[in-house]
Amino acid sequence: ATTPAAPTTPPPANVAPSVSITSPANGASFSAGMNIAVNASASDSDGSVAKVEFFNGSTKLGEDLSAPYSWMISNAAAGSYSLKARATDNAGAISDSAVVSITVNAITQPPPSSVGVTLLTSQVPQILNANDGVGYELGMKLMSTVSGKITAIRFFKGSSETGTRTGKIYSSSGTLLASVVFSSETASGWQQMNLASPLSIAANTEYTVSVNTGAGYYVATNQGMASQISNGSLRSVVGSNGVFGPVGSRPTQSWENSNYFRDVVFVADSSSQPPPPPPSDVSAPLVSITSPANGSFVTKSTSVVIQAQASDNVGVTKVEFYVNGSLKCTDSSAAYSCNWAVPKRAGRSFDLQAKAYDAAGNSRSSAIIRVTSK
Repeated sequence: ATTPAAPTTPPPANVAPSVSITSPANGASFSAGMNIAVNASASDSDGSVAKVEFFNGSTKLGEDLSAPYSWMISNAAAGSYSLKARATDNAGAISDSAVVSITVNAITQPPPSSVGVTLLTSQVPQILNANDGVGYELGMKLMSTVSGKITAIRFFKGSSETGTRTGKIYSSSGTLLASVVFSSETASGWQQMNLASPLSIAANTEYTVSVNTGAGYYVATNQGMASQISNGSLRSVVGSNGVFGPVGSRPTQSWENSNYFRDVVFVADSSSQPPPPPPSDVSAPLVSITSPANGSFVTKSTSVVIQAQASDNVGVTKVEFYVNGSLKCTDSSAAYSCNWAVPKRAGRSFDLQAKAYDAAGNSRSSAIIRVTSK
C-alpha cells in the first residue's frame, strides 16, 4: 500500500507593518514660514520596513527609506494640514498611521511705519510657547551704521503668553534709556508699541532692546543670532547675542545665540539708506536615494542608475552621488540621477549616498543605502 503524503503546512500570512506619527502632536499650531519636521516610528514583526511615505491629505509630501523616518515641510504655507504616514514592508504590505491635524497660522506683518525700518523682517520663531518655569528679560544687541531715532519697540508673542510686557532700550553700559508698557496686544504674532518720545541713537554704537516674558512663555530660534542680521542701516551685534536675564534688568547672558524676537523701529537721520539685503537662507536641502533600495543586489559589470529626490525651501542647485565615500557624479537638474559602473567582482558591498546643495551653500547628505554585487 502507498503511504499518503503528509499534508503541507501553508506559510504564515504576512503581517502588515505598524506606523505612527510621533511629532508634531495632534492639534499643534505653527506660524507660516516655519520648517516643520514630521517624524514617524515604524516596525514590522515578521520582516522589515522598506519605506515610510508622508502625506498631507491625499498629497504625497515625500518618503524616507531608513529609520529614523522623517520629512521636513519647508517654509510651511498657512492652512490646515492632515498629516499621515504610510509604511510598506519588504513583502509589500501597507499600513497607514492615524491622521495628525495641525494648523499653520498666517503672519500679518505690515510695515511698522512709512519711513521706519526693523531689523527682523521675514524671520519667524522655530520654537513657540517655550517655558523654563521662570520669567526672563529677553533681548537683542543691535546698532545702526547711521545716527537716527528709535520710534517703537516690538516683539513676537506666542499664543500662551499673558500678563503685562514692558519694552526697554539700554545703553551698552547698562543705562536704561527708554521704556514703554505694551497695551492692546493681539493673541499672537508681532506686537508693537511706540515710545512716548523717539530715542536718538548714535551711529555704530551698541544698544540692547528687551521685553520681559509673559507668564514665563517665550518664542525662540536657537542659533538664530549666530550670524549677523542686517536690514538697511540696522545690524545685530556679532558674538553672544540673543540675551536673557532677570526680569527688570538689562539682559547680558546668551545661550546658543538664540533669537528671542525682540526688535525696534528705526528712522535714520539721513534719507539715503542702503537697500535691504535679501533675507539669509539657513535651511539645508532634504535629500534621499530612491533607487536602488537599501539591502538590494546589483549585477556586477553593469551600469546601475542611482536615483535621488531632493527639495529645498528656495531651490536645489546640485546633487552629488558618492559610492563608498568617493564622488561619482554630480547632477544639477531634477530628476537627480547617476550612472554607476558596478565593479566586476561579485559579493562586494557598496555604500551609496547623495548630497544636496542650495544656492546659499547649505548642504545635507542622505541616509546611506547599502547594496551588494552579485
